[in-house]
Amino acid sequence: MRKKVALNVDNRYKTLIENAFYYSNPPSNQNIVRETRPPKHEYIRKLLYKDLNKVSTEKVGFPIFAMS
Repeated sequence: MRKKVALNVDNRYKTLIENAFYYSNPPSNQNIVRETRPPKHEYIRKLLYKDLNKVSTEKVGFPIFAMS
């Protein structure tokens, strides 16, 4: 970080220096908070985001329709 303070550089170079610094020395307090969802929501998300494609619309649509 001394390099950033010592040189009079453009903002984009300052950003590059900061990104390189934090990439090599990441902050130690990064805690990822995972949201807990009910099992029914997890199942619907699985159907929509993993199983759904152009071929499987009927297979995925029927369980969702049956739940409502």
